[in-house]
Order: sequence, then C-alpha cells, then structure tokens
Amino acid sequence: MADAASASRPPAVAPSPCPEGGSGRGLLLVDALAVRWGSAPRLPLGKTVGADVPVAEASVP
Repeated sequence: MADAASASRPPAVAPSPCPEGGSGRGLLLVDALAVRWGSAPRLPLGKTVGADVPVAEASVP
C-alpha cells in the first residue's frame, strides 16, 4: 500500500468520524489488523506500507 502522506505512525487519536472523510485512517486500520507492519519513504512524496495480516484458515466440509 502506498499513499502521499508522510506520517509513519498512526495518529494518537482517531480522526472524528465523518461519512465524507476519505483520509486519515489508513495507518489506524493497518495497526489494528496487522501483527507486524512497517513503512518506508516513497520519493518524491509519501510512504509505502507493508503489513503481515493473519488470515483464518477456511474449513472444508
């Protein structure tokens, strides 16, 4: 995942809920869902984020 924001850590407080809001929650979601993640600068602007997210095994009948 990559975006144009330069912040490399999630905000300390989640942004106010706004149905029209389309930004400001990405790192909060990554932090909540991933067991491990990190970011690297993306030049000329932004960052690239990589994450390990656990996936439940599907049961086969």
